[in-house]
Amino acid sequence: MNITPTEEQAAAWAKGESITPEPPRPKEWEPKNYLFWTTHVTVAANEGPTRFNAKVAKVKAYVKLLAYVEEFGGGWVADWSDAEQFKSTVYFSHEDGEWYTSMATIYRYPNTVFMSIDCCRGLVNKLNSGEVVLENWERNL
Repeated sequence: MNITPTEEQAAAWAKGESITPEPPRPKEWEPKNYLFWTTHVTVAANEGPTRFNAKVAKVKAYVKLLAYVEEFGGGWVADWSDAEQFKSTVYFSHEDGEWYTSMATIYRYPNTVFMSIDCCRGLVNKLNSGEVVLENWERNL
């Protein structure tokens, strides 16, 4: 099998640099009606840009999580009276820069979007691959 390098790759090869191509990033998922939701968040701006941008990033991330669960959650609903039903959510580890799943059965947090285990695992994979992005979560929140 013959592969013809691009001019940039040939020049890099001549300098002794690697020309191994990076795998293409998956197309970033955008929820349906995302513009509607983010417009409502952005229009409410009455504070200074720095404080407001951090708040907007938090709200956009929360709304995007809600939209993701609505689109990919399969109609799953948390039953907080059922202590044996696992409710899953995602969290970001600043230690290693990766997303992970977390599970709860009876503890509920007001700022957390819970979903089924399968939906959560799919979301974690998409967050770590870059297919789903939560508004610069790592830097802004």
